[in-house]
Amino acid sequence: MAQLKIAVASGKGGTGKTFFSTNLYFSLKDKYKTCLVDIDVEEPNSGHFINDNSFTKNNAYNLIPEVDVEKCTLCGKCSEYCVFNAIFVTPEKWILFPEICKGCTACIKLCPENALKYGKKEIGTISNNNRGFMEGRLKPKEPIAVPLIKQTKEMAINEYNDYDVIIFDSPPGTTCPTIAAMKGNDFIVVVGEPTPFGVNDFIITYEVLKNLKLKFGAVINRCNIGNSELKEFCIKNNIPILTEIPHKEEIAHSYSKGEAVVNLNAEYKEYFLSAFEKIKNIVGEKLWKRYW
Repeated sequence: MAQLKIAVASGKGGTGKTFFSTNLYFSLKDKYKTCLVDIDVEEPNSGHFINDNSFTKNNAYNLIPEVDVEKCTLCGKCSEYCVFNAIFVTPEKWILFPEICKGCTACIKLCPENALKYGKKEIGTISNNNRGFMEGRLKPKEPIAVPLIKQTKEMAINEYNDYDVIIFDSPPGTTCPTIAAMKGNDFIVVVGEPTPFGVNDFIITYEVLKNLKLKFGAVINRCNIGNSELKEFCIKNNIPILTEIPHKEEIAHSYSKGEAVVNLNAEYKEYFLSAFEKIKNIVGEKLWKRYW
């Protein structure tokens, strides 16, 4: 069975991306076989809302080149191929800077002397409770998040291949990690807030998603603060507004304690269930029939 893959993103941190991801998960899981995957690997926090410590933790690695000094002629071709400048070759020595190696392995495949082989470097961990939650966590001081995001996504899709819905809690912003998280999903939820910074970063995310040609919609969180500029922008640009969630003290208290508000007050589920119904309609009947 195929999966309906939903990535939850935001133009900036603090808009409520994890709040929406976790509460959507708890709202859906009784009706649909749903899993939540935290691929905000530089700062994952969805796990705080999952009351389960029985995680299986696996180390994750990035592929890096290793040199066979007996075969290497120090021709420097690998350095020319490396667009990330992770390899430096002198007349006396072959040098790798693993901190900036992206693991593309082009140097290994294109070495004229077959002097490079596959090595690996630990970049973080992937934790899984085998009951619908997975988390990627980048190793401290590790500068490159994309390989771990891709590995966590791939593992989740394989591990939960019989699940109906996968929710990816994605990194904020519009950098390479965010784009890696959003690509390959059926729908993108963009959580925004009606503040000047929130609107500005929402617009940047909107432009990126247009270029990526991905289906997406907006969630306006804390809709009763700020002004109407974000809502007006969505209406003007035909961006579906999936739901509008007000700022309430009860919501803030539950989030600060690591509790999903929909588990404390079932009335809040309507915000998330109505958003999911709109996602189903936008994805369309042709794709939707693949899942149900």
